[in-house]
Amino acid sequence: MDNFVDIHHVEIGGQSIETVKSFAPDVNDPKAPVKTMNRARRPLGFTRGVPEFPVKISAVIPLVPEVDWQGWCLRGEEKTITFERGDNGTRVTLSRVAINSVNEKADEGGEAMYDIDAVALDYREE
Repeated sequence: MDNFVDIHHVEIGGQSIETVKSFAPDVNDPKAPVKTMNRARRPLGFTRGVPEFPVKISAVIPLVPEVDWQGWCLRGEEKTITFERGDNGTRVTLSRVAINSVNEKADEGGEAMYDIDAVALDYREE
């Protein structure tokens, strides 16, 4: 039997959020080849990039919102998002999260949802 890790207990600013349907943080560290003049005419290595932490969130639009996603985006606020992987799992903190875009959509069941694109400045696992 396989054991799978699930993500739950999403908190924003210390407040538990129940309306988040999906949460997908990424860690990117782009690298570029170092092109120098050498006889082999091949790159010698890679430069170290600056880590990026994009986040994609899908949240249900409730009658009484838990988070003002559009206001967060328009005001340019930075908040902290914390989540746990599984029961008694790793706790991950995304610091200084800013929202780039909030898109409204309806899923196949007719449920109104937000698709949110955000970026964090720091990613820490505890």
